[in-house]
Amino acid sequence: KPDIAKVESNGLVTAMKTGTAVITAKTKDGSNKTATCTITVESNSTEVFAEDIGKKVNYVAKDYTDLTWRIFYYDETYVYLISEKTTDGSNPVTSCRLIDKISGKYTNGTDEINSNLRFLNQQWYTQLNGNKNTNDNAKAVAYLMDQSVWAGYKDCEGKAAYAIGGPTLELFMNSYNKSEETTNTIEISCTSDGYIQNTASNWLLETYNNGIYNNGNYHWLVSPGGSGSYYVFYVHASYRGILSAGYGSGSNGLRPIVLIPKTNFQYNIIPEM
Repeated sequence: KPDIAKVESNGLVTAMKTGTAVITAKTKDGSNKTATCTITVESNSTEVFAEDIGKKVNYVAKDYTDLTWRIFYYDETYVYLISEKTTDGSNPVTSCRLIDKISGKYTNGTDEINSNLRFLNQQWYTQLNGNKNTNDNAKAVAYLMDQSVWAGYKDCEGKAAYAIGGPTLELFMNSYNKSEETTNTIEISCTSDGYIQNTASNWLLETYNNGIYNNGNYHWLVSPGGSGSYYVFYVHASYRGILSAGYGSGSNGLRPIVLIPKTNFQYNIIPEM
């Protein structure tokens, strides 16, 4: 099964996705001798595939052992896990008013955002071009990426490198497009004030069956909205779309994300009925 494992001419076997494959070798000297072996690509290896997005894993957060986690996305460096439940950084809740979290804090705006995590809002930082933004939505992003706030969502073993208050808009779109294999990739436009919805009112999701997108009801994204200095993006689960709202909204919760280096990712996928 070349979709599970491929074999090079020199005999090197490379895993392609989870599953079992039988590999057969045949002699070239005319004797027609063969040998076979069965290999299994397991889900607790460092390899993660598009089909694994949305699956539950046995990750345990240090301070929130009751939370369930799913694979949200992966790139060349990290595997990203998302919590099924919403939280405010202190206790699992259904809503979080960002205005209450940043009052009198993060006054330097973008300068206070962890420099190692700015790639998650890459288009916004490209538009900033090194300039500082002290809008309230920039302060909200600083809070949502503050490692002192979200440290409790990292594991006790030290495998997770970072934890943040939720996916950024770019991370959400990348995950959705890879998981759903959508042919209509949702384009993102951006200004120095934040991301801009490039349809009449919202980004509608084509399908909404995967548990990582339709759980959590309403939850904030870690990205500023460009339609106002205090607007932040959020997922509207029942409407199946992405909208922006003022940071004083009490309708949205947060679904934390943990970033685990791929070399540290050795978790089992939990079967679901």
